[in-house]
Amino acid sequence: MLIALNQDNKHVHAAKIKIMKQLSKHDLYSCPGCKAPVFLKKGKIKQAHFSHYAQSNCQMFSEGETEEHVLGKQLLFNWFIQQGYPCQLEAYLPELKQRPDLLIWLNEKRAVAVEFQCSSLSQERMVERTEGYLKNNYEVYWVLGSQFKLTSSISAFQRMFMYKFKKSGYCMFFLDVYREQLNICTDIQQNQLGSAVAFKEILVELASSKLTALTDIVTKTPCQNRQFKKMKNKTIAKELLASHHFLNRSRMYQETEMVLFQKYIYQRGHSLVSLPQEVYFPVENKLIIKTLPHFWKFILLEWITKKSLGTVITRLEITSQLKQMVKDKHLTFYSTPMIPLTEKRKAIDPFIHLLVQCNILAEVLPNQWLILSEPHFYLSEQEKLTDFSCFKK
Repeated sequence: MLIALNQDNKHVHAAKIKIMKQLSKHDLYSCPGCKAPVFLKKGKIKQAHFSHYAQSNCQMFSEGETEEHVLGKQLLFNWFIQQGYPCQLEAYLPELKQRPDLLIWLNEKRAVAVEFQCSSLSQERMVERTEGYLKNNYEVYWVLGSQFKLTSSISAFQRMFMYKFKKSGYCMFFLDVYREQLNICTDIQQNQLGSAVAFKEILVELASSKLTALTDIVTKTPCQNRQFKKMKNKTIAKELLASHHFLNRSRMYQETEMVLFQKYIYQRGHSLVSLPQEVYFPVENKLIIKTLPHFWKFILLEWITKKSLGTVITRLEITSQLKQMVKDKHLTFYSTPMIPLTEKRKAIDPFIHLLVQCNILAEVLPNQWLILSEPHFYLSEQEKLTDFSCFKK
């Protein structure tokens, strides 16, 4: 830990303490969390810090802190202080029995907890800490260490620390303490047929940057959403054929979810051959939805087409249908604690938009859609492949 209490019950920073040959009473320190005695470790190589004695069972402060973690907290602390924000290292929050790595006050009513996570953390513990902050009106930002830097794919662990912003899409924060750089990945997108991800990067030099807050960085950087209507016919044809071949390969390997999907459509008198075109269109939401995209799109399309032409469906009805799909385990979301469930449900919006482009739906009012037509179910694979190859809007 970087902060301890002295005999006067005041917070002291380990780096600011001068080593004396003989200790006085003011050189005796205690843990801000458990109040047990701690001692100062200060040398020429490692960052100065306090440590508990061997017999301590303190649950508030970890004695296994890495050099990266200690340096990272200090680096972020200096960055916010230089920008004029009140900031406290390792502030103990008694109502939560938690202490964030940093606590920042953006204004009198807006307190933000910042956690620098550079080691593994269980989903249960991450959710517990996050919910603790949110329920007590603290915003929370998780910043990951350099070993977790996003590359060409995204893991379940990384996905837990993903945010969603209106202007910048899905985002994540990473800190390289040795280069003193904050790396922000924005507009993260994942191909619906594989694990590959694409994203934009913002590199912030902490020694010179004057950007004020993490939220300012991402909200001032617009993302480029790829909408169906902006795609060229040739590109869509390629995507449709790739999606078709993906299903055929998955069928051959008898993957569990694929078997469940086939069973579902067969019970309703359909097959992989008859599936309508709309089920194959790519939509940018695999980062949030774990279920096979063809599966949930088929169920949602089936629900819509069971209604009479000319019927108006509302956002409330769609939300109710999504809840039923979750209950039936036909729609599963990834664990993304920093993205509210209400926001996750919006992941189906690109598909609704697509159905409007395909003239199956028409938006008559905000959050209200008129059912215009039914999707076409194919009679043969040759008909489908010809249609896909010669796609025209």
